[in-house]
Amino acid sequence: MDIRTGYDVKDTIRIESTIELNPPFDDTTKTDPETVEITITEPDDTEDVSTSMTNHETGEYYYNWDTTNLDEGDYLVEVYAERASSESELEDFYIRLE
Repeated sequence: MDIRTGYDVKDTIRIESTIELNPPFDDTTKTDPETVEITITEPDDTEDVSTSMTNHETGEYYYNWDTTNLDEGDYLVEVYAERASSESELEDFYIRLE
């Protein structure tokens, strides 16, 4: 799984996701699904964030994650998108706070 590095504790990190038309969202046509949610889990498996992402433009979503008061470590980020047709996709990766 991908680990994204270069972030310090106390940073506000903009996490972005692009949602494309055809599952597994690998088409080049962007679309707005019914739901785009983000979950961020701390290294000790405690959930830090579970919320909807903000729509910036068609198929473009973001979440600004404030890491103030968090500890160093690898945080699991999961972005879940679901369409009205119940087709869904999950993108997951780690962000390392140093």
